[in-house]
Amino acid sequence: TSDARLLILKRRLGQRALAQFNCAGLTELLEGSVGCVLAGGDALVPAKQLIEFRKQGHESQLEVRGAFIDGQLLTTQQVEQFAALPPKPVLLAKVVAALEAPITEVVFTVEGLIGEVAWLLEQAATRTIASAAGGS
Repeated sequence: TSDARLLILKRRLGQRALAQFNCAGLTELLEGSVGCVLAGGDALVPAKQLIEFRKQGHESQLEVRGAFIDGQLLTTQQVEQFAALPPKPVLLAKVVAALEAPITEVVFTVEGLIGEVAWLLEQAATRTIASAAGGS
C-alpha cells in the first residue's frame, strides 16, 4: 500500500506551486492539465505502480514526464530505472549480506587459526609429557 495522492493541476497553478522548489526544468513538465503524484512516504511504491500501469497497456492514458524526488529532478527514463529497483527491505538485506560475507570469512579464518594453535599446543604438551616420562 501507499500513502500517495494524485492531484490534477492546471498548468498555471502548478507552475506557481512548484516555483518554491527552485528546480530548473520542473515547471517545464507542466503542459496542459497534469496529474501530480505526491508520494507521501516511500516514492518507490507509487513509481512502481505508475510504471506497471503503463506496461499493462495504458501508455496512451498515462504519460510519465519525470519526477521530483528528494530535491532532484528525474527524467522519464530515470523514473523507469528508479521503479525497477527492488524494495527498500530487499536493498537493505543485500547491503547486510555484502557486509556480513567478509566478516564471516574472517571469523572462520580466526577459528581455524585458533584450532591449529590449540592442536600445536596439545602436541607440544604430549611430547613434553612423553619426554619427561621417558627421562625418569
